[in-house]
Amino acid sequence: MFSVIRRGQMCLSFIFFCLSIEQSLAGSIRDKVEDRGYLRCGIERSVPFLSKSNPLENAAREYCQALTVALFRDKSAVKIIHIPSGESTSYLANNKIDLVMLAGIDRSTKIQKTILSAPLLINGMKILNLKGDKAPQRLNGKRVCTLNNKLNSQGLAVFGQKQQISFSVLSYDTPEQLLEVVLNHSCKVIALPRIELLQFKQKIRLAFPLAEIINSTISKPKLGIRVLASDQEWINVTSAFGHALLEAEIENISSENIDIVASTSTKQAVQELLGLRGGLALSLGLDKQWAYRVIKTHGNYNEIYQRHFGENSLFPITRDPISLLLNESVYKSIQN
Repeated sequence: MFSVIRRGQMCLSFIFFCLSIEQSLAGSIRDKVEDRGYLRCGIERSVPFLSKSNPLENAAREYCQALTVALFRDKSAVKIIHIPSGESTSYLANNKIDLVMLAGIDRSTKIQKTILSAPLLINGMKILNLKGDKAPQRLNGKRVCTLNNKLNSQGLAVFGQKQQISFSVLSYDTPEQLLEVVLNHSCKVIALPRIELLQFKQKIRLAFPLAEIINSTISKPKLGIRVLASDQEWINVTSAFGHALLEAEIENISSENIDIVASTSTKQAVQELLGLRGGLALSLGLDKQWAYRVIKTHGNYNEIYQRHFGENSLFPITRDPISLLLNESVYKSIQN
């Protein structure tokens, strides 16, 4: 379970969010999307340990459809474009897609051409011990295998320092190579983002029935909507979408009770969110009921999360505190 941060602790509401985007720079992506009549939503191909059931891609697809409901009132007005891992910036810069859904932070270049406009998920890196020992200290002197990724290596180095243990790290270029060394019993410890690690554990469950994830998280990278940093208008639209899902959960607005809330609530934050007052929709170039439609058809943030990562899903993942998912750029614009 997780604890929702109280409004007084958050220092952020939908009203403040509305104020923070009023003075935005004009962009062209929103106009191109509208003229085209559909959204080009990029989804990075994730580690294919279980290609038939990939919760990350399934969640990304639903977020794409939900955003399309906000833009066009029709969840089918979207084209899903699968992107090779690491190619998101190139696809965005070359106008092949309008955004990337559930992408990570881009650290491929010194000049940040893209921005994570709406963090939606924490995909913390975890370690799987094939022998079943959950204590981090048992990794001392061991060999940890992972995929070749700069963030993976950095996270493991920091983890070793914090735990005051020493281990070697072997990185492999492809998931197939990593899986091969494990099945050949050449590696007993694996480090991967937790969603991929749960799939990996499922893949090897017959060969290693005692495998357990250790009681520690290495890092907590955010996944969300990545867009071009040069288009502030599009940043505002996508950021407002992510914020609306979170705000709906905080205000206890769900797909089931939204009509009752809309007709009875006098809270300004709720009325702003549902388009009953204020000029948020106009500033975004959307109609007043865009957030209402999204919540009515897809639910609030937690409803979407539970469908893909909840206790009854194939890959249940304990949620991080909701405060970790809030848009840091909005915080900064308010505080300044």
